[in-house]
Amino acid sequence: MGALRAATFYAGWSLLPLTFGLGLSAYLVLSLLFGISAGMMAGAVFTAVSLLLLYGWGFLLRPKQRAELPMEEKADGLVNQD
Repeated sequence: MGALRAATFYAGWSLLPLTFGLGLSAYLVLSLLFGISAGMMAGAVFTAVSLLLLYGWGFLLRPKQRAELPMEEKADGLVNQD
């Protein structure tokens, strides 16, 4: 695993506690202000939206991976260069 791939992997997983923390914070504040049911709903919505934006958007923007050529075709391309 390359260094960039490892850093990307761990950076992605490190955002997960932040999304749950955001939802928990929204729950705590809004349950004190508006009641437990409103706090639970707001916490769930904040968590779902943050998960969707952080992970869903990142998944959609991921570059498409090109299929690698077999070794013979790579070698032919190198040999037949002008």
